[in-house]
Amino acid sequence: MKINRKTVLSTAAVLGVAALIAGGTIAYFTDNDREDNVFTFGNVKVALNEQQREVDSDGCKVATLTDFTDGKAFYPIVGSASGGAKDASGMPADCDSTKVFDTNKSLAKNYVDKMVSVTNTGTSPAYIRVYYGIPRALLDSNLDDDNENDNAIHFNEGTFVYSDGSGFFWSGVYPHDGTVTSETAKGATWLLGPVENDVVTGKYHYITTIDGTQYAVYYQDIINPLAGGETSDRVLNGFYLDASATVQEVQTATGTEEHIFNKGVDTGWKVTDPVTIPVATVAVQSEGFGSTDQAVTAAFGANFDPFNN
Repeated sequence: MKINRKTVLSTAAVLGVAALIAGGTIAYFTDNDREDNVFTFGNVKVALNEQQREVDSDGCKVATLTDFTDGKAFYPIVGSASGGAKDASGMPADCDSTKVFDTNKSLAKNYVDKMVSVTNTGTSPAYIRVYYGIPRALLDSNLDDDNENDNAIHFNEGTFVYSDGSGFFWSGVYPHDGTVTSETAKGATWLLGPVENDVVTGKYHYITTIDGTQYAVYYQDIINPLAGGETSDRVLNGFYLDASATVQEVQTATGTEEHIFNKGVDTGWKVTDPVTIPVATVAVQSEGFGSTDQAVTAAFGANFDPFNN
């Protein structure tokens, strides 16, 4: 999505003239100076990045990143993704050799990388919002609380590592009373929902239909504008299937199907159906706006859905 707005730089034009009369003779000292007013146009362009870690010869995910590839298989998580050990990039470690932070904690086997960030390829600073959709059937039946234990599919917001190597921290935070900045949020760079919405206790979302499937679409807003040429911290790390997920046969009107069950409850999702997790981003000039939510609402309208527009 390209949003172009103009920025105006102006200068003052100056003309100087001097005259001198001496000894009855008129002499003229003249000078001419011209400065043309210069107008430039702001340029907002962004690129969505999806990456994953490379796998070494021992089958361990290492901190070297490569482009994301489709076709990954979901298996129930073994160990801990959000509360386990982390590697040098702040991602869940899956081998003892890759543990860097909280090395006494468990590994995360079967974690699926989908590391999402945004690069501002334009020249003007921009407010950015990133949207990502999860099939509604694979989530908790009650999305309005902050209990995600009943999700069949879980996902992690991005993490980043402090420059001094002292630890890792989530890059996304929930809105709080007052103004949330990267400083007040311990270095976080993304808000899970607009600044103005302070009543959400769970991840901010809306329900929509994408290609015939009902999705819960979550989104995050960048706290401070992203400068031209810069890449944001990660919005997402990846996804994993709940440890309680099982495959069970179900009798339907058309025959026997294998469904994903989570904590003994049929999600209705057939094992043969692939899981698509769409991601989209929008960017708006930062000039004239005080937040991402304000900018996106002005440019695209309230309740904008990038997957159906």
